[in-house]
Amino acid sequence: PILGSLAAIVAGFLKWKSTRPGKRTLDWLMLKLPIFSKLTRQINSARFARTFSSLLSSGVSLLDALEITGRTMPNIYYQDALDYIGKVVPKGEKMQPNLQKYPSLFPPLITQMVGVGEESGALSEILVHLANFYEEEVDTATKNLGSLLEPILLIFIGAAVGFFVISMLTPMFSVYGNI
Repeated sequence: PILGSLAAIVAGFLKWKSTRPGKRTLDWLMLKLPIFSKLTRQINSARFARTFSSLLSSGVSLLDALEITGRTMPNIYYQDALDYIGKVVPKGEKMQPNLQKYPSLFPPLITQMVGVGEESGALSEILVHLANFYEEEVDTATKNLGSLLEPILLIFIGAAVGFFVISMLTPMFSVYGNI
């Protein structure tokens, strides 16, 4: 019964996770949890810069590149932001001020560099440099994440071993106490 209940809980979670409200909730958590929020922003910034740059440099129009980039983003909040930007840019607005409307998603470095790229006409080249920068940041952060999680795992394993030792020794001591 316990294994069946656990399987049902896992299946329910996976089903919920694939729904739009479930994905929105998990993506919100990834943007708010202390350890993962910075890493999530860096991963999404790298993905945005790399994809957008590749599309622009291969001749895709700005609007199509925004739409395609938005669909490739792993986080639903980035998808929504790029969808909005893709709707206002055809009306004559620039990307930079619209990226600045999402300071919790796009760091100032991205918004400033996109502004420079828009003014200079070298947006795809600037985005390549941004993508390289954020990919290096992600590599560094994931290497450091392992050393950060190591003490937490040691404490967890120590607590589990301590629990098993106590659960094994308590009945023995009670038996010896009754003799």
